[in-house]
Amino acid sequence: MARLAQAVTEKHTQYDVLINNAGVFKTAETRTQEGLDVRFAVNTLAPYLLTQKLLPLIGTAGRVINVSSAGQSTVDPDALAGRVSLSDDFTAYAQSKLALTMWSLSLALSLNGDGPAIIAVNPGSLLGTKIRVLTPLLSGACSNSYAALLRLATQPKWGQSQFTSSADPGGIGSDPIYFVT
Repeated sequence: MARLAQAVTEKHTQYDVLINNAGVFKTAETRTQEGLDVRFAVNTLAPYLLTQKLLPLIGTAGRVINVSSAGQSTVDPDALAGRVSLSDDFTAYAQSKLALTMWSLSLALSLNGDGPAIIAVNPGSLLGTKIRVLTPLLSGACSNSYAALLRLATQPKWGQSQFTSSADPGGIGSDPIYFVT
């Protein structure tokens, strides 16, 4: 991730949108050379590292979109740290995607409104029959989840609008934290 971020920063001085869309579900080799679970390394840690390196290039009008999943499960900190192995592919994937969503909320809160909008999104739930919209940004028909994701990435800053899941992450009010799950 460090080499990728360096290559990006050598070519660009500003970014409007960073979309972290990594996703490994099943893999023959489940451990990295460092002993981490590949699903956590790719789905959670890589977006974290890349975002941390590129955050200075993303202004307050920008956004970071972390593509999560509806398939989420309680995160085992020992699995995240590589101290235990997860043999079930779905469990590892679900934990890694919840860890990504949790980190998204943590990053947004730490920026305290002084940074880009941080968005954790499950594109599968943006289908017309499942979307819960609390703002006119995505009103109207989106034929598929990728069209909705593109609208999230390209719409002008939407001020005090807010997306939440059915379990509102803490009554966040008008803070620039957006979740579509």
